[in-house]
Amino acid sequence: MLDLLRTLSLGPQVILVDARTGFHALNAPFLLELSDLAVITFFPHPQARLGTSELVRALLASTTRREAQERMLTPMPRFLVSPIPASKAPEVVKRYRHRALEWVTEWLSVLSANAWSKTS
Repeated sequence: MLDLLRTLSLGPQVILVDARTGFHALNAPFLLELSDLAVITFFPHPQARLGTSELVRALLASTTRREAQERMLTPMPRFLVSPIPASKAPEVVKRYRHRALEWVTEWLSVLSANAWSKTS
């Protein structure tokens, strides 16, 4: 993958990866090995929870492989919840927002657990 990037006359600043159907050898390195920031877009429906959770876990376990770096870094995750259903019932919107926040908190809890284990 690094060889491919070296052949480009202009290095990409943004790479969009649509991984709704999963990862494979062609798209995973862009997200897991070359990115500094990953924007993870998901819909907070139970069907999306497991796949998105696995994606976040893989992202947080990965490190970038840039030659110019002095140290290996983990891509920084950001989350975009989309789409929140348009509803005249505020409890529906609140339920989806709460679920999304709960999931992201759970997915990122591994970071605080890892930081705690390194300090003890």
